[in-house]
Amino acid sequence: MHGNRKEIMNLPLNCEVHFDEKVVKVFADQAFDPRYATRHNIGRILLYEYDKLRNYLGHGPSRREVDRYSILNSLFYERVFGSWAAFELLVHSDGETSPLSSAKTP
Repeated sequence: MHGNRKEIMNLPLNCEVHFDEKVVKVFADQAFDPRYATRHNIGRILLYEYDKLRNYLGHGPSRREVDRYSILNSLFYERVFGSWAAFELLVHSDGETSPLSSAKTP
Protein backbone atom coordinates (compact mmCIF):
# COMPACT_ATOMS: atom_id res chain seq x y z
CA MET A 1 0.00 0.00 0.00
CA HIS A 2 1.50 3.27 -1.08
CA GLY A 3 0.22 6.69 -0.18
CA ASN A 4 0.46 9.36 2.40
CA ARG A 5 0.22 8.84 6.14
CA LYS A 6 -3.43 9.85 6.28
CA GLU A 7 -4.37 7.17 3.72
CA ILE A 8 -2.42 4.49 5.54
CA MET A 9 -4.10 5.28 8.87
CA ASN A 10 -7.57 5.42 7.31
CA LEU A 11 -8.31 1.70 7.57
CA PRO A 12 -11.81 0.23 7.27
CA LEU A 13 -13.68 -0.79 10.44
CA ASN A 14 -12.92 -4.30 11.70
CA CYS A 15 -9.68 -4.30 9.75
CA GLU A 16 -6.89 -6.18 11.52
CA VAL A 17 -3.24 -5.27 11.19
CA HIS A 18 -0.61 -7.78 12.25
CA PHE A 19 2.93 -6.54 12.80
CA ASP A 20 6.02 -8.69 12.72
CA GLU A 21 7.70 -8.90 16.13
CA LYS A 22 10.69 -6.96 14.76
CA VAL A 23 8.42 -4.04 13.84
CA VAL A 24 6.86 -4.08 17.32
CA LYS A 25 10.36 -3.96 18.80
CA VAL A 26 11.22 -0.91 16.67
CA PHE A 27 8.05 0.85 17.85
CA ALA A 28 8.82 -0.01 21.48
CA ASP A 29 12.44 1.11 21.16
CA GLN A 30 11.26 4.48 19.82
CA ALA A 31 8.49 4.91 22.39
CA PHE A 32 10.73 4.03 25.32
CA ASP A 33 13.92 5.80 24.19
CA PRO A 34 15.54 7.38 27.29
CA ARG A 35 16.45 10.46 25.23
CA TYR A 36 12.77 11.40 25.22
CA ALA A 37 12.08 10.77 28.90
CA THR A 38 9.64 13.04 30.69
CA ARG A 39 8.22 12.94 34.17
CA HIS A 40 5.18 11.25 32.65
CA ASN A 41 6.95 8.35 30.95
CA ILE A 42 10.19 7.79 32.89
CA GLY A 43 8.68 4.93 34.94
CA ARG A 44 7.68 3.04 31.80
CA ILE A 45 11.10 3.71 30.26
CA LEU A 46 12.86 2.31 33.33
CA LEU A 47 10.65 -0.79 33.30
CA TYR A 48 11.35 -1.24 29.60
CA GLU A 49 15.11 -0.87 30.07
CA TYR A 50 15.00 -3.36 32.98
CA ASP A 51 13.05 -5.82 30.83
CA LYS A 52 15.51 -5.50 27.94
CA LEU A 53 18.37 -6.21 30.34
CA ARG A 54 16.48 -9.18 31.84
CA ASN A 55 15.97 -10.63 28.37
CA TYR A 56 19.66 -10.13 27.59
CA LEU A 57 20.90 -11.68 30.84
CA GLY A 58 18.27 -14.40 31.07
CA HIS A 59 17.29 -13.47 34.64
CA GLY A 60 16.07 -10.50 36.63
CA PRO A 61 19.04 -8.14 36.89
CA SER A 62 20.45 -7.19 40.26
CA ARG A 63 21.02 -3.58 41.17
CA ARG A 64 24.72 -4.05 40.40
CA GLU A 65 23.90 -5.48 36.96
CA VAL A 66 21.63 -2.52 36.21
CA ASP A 67 24.47 -0.18 37.18
CA ARG A 68 26.93 -2.09 35.03
CA TYR A 69 24.92 -2.77 31.87
CA SER A 70 22.13 -0.20 31.67
CA ILE A 71 22.22 3.33 30.29
CA LEU A 72 20.16 4.51 33.26
CA ASN A 73 21.68 3.41 36.56
CA SER A 74 19.87 2.32 39.72
CA LEU A 75 19.77 5.88 41.10
CA PHE A 76 17.10 6.68 38.51
CA TYR A 77 15.06 3.72 39.75
CA GLU A 78 15.41 4.97 43.33
CA ARG A 79 14.27 8.47 42.41
CA VAL A 80 11.29 7.34 40.37
CA PHE A 81 10.08 4.40 42.51
CA GLY A 82 11.20 5.68 45.93
CA SER A 83 13.84 3.01 46.51
CA TRP A 84 15.44 0.06 44.78
CA ALA A 85 13.48 -2.26 47.11
CA ALA A 86 10.19 -0.60 46.10
CA PHE A 87 11.09 -1.08 42.44
CA GLU A 88 11.88 -4.77 43.01
CA LEU A 89 8.56 -5.24 44.83
CA LEU A 90 6.74 -3.68 41.91
CA VAL A 91 8.53 -5.84 39.34
CA HIS A 92 8.02 -9.07 41.28
CA SER A 93 4.39 -8.33 42.23
CA ASP A 94 3.62 -7.67 38.57
CA GLY A 95 4.73 -11.16 37.56
CA GLU A 96 7.75 -9.56 35.90
CA THR A 97 5.63 -8.17 33.06
CA SER A 98 6.70 -4.97 31.44
CA PRO A 99 5.98 -2.62 28.57
CA LEU A 100 8.11 -4.80 26.28
CA SER A 101 6.26 -8.01 27.05
CA SER A 102 2.89 -6.29 26.85
CA ALA A 103 3.83 -4.80 23.45
CA LYS A 104 4.24 -8.25 21.88
CA THR A 105 1.46 -9.54 19.71
CA PRO A 106 0.01 -13.06 20.07
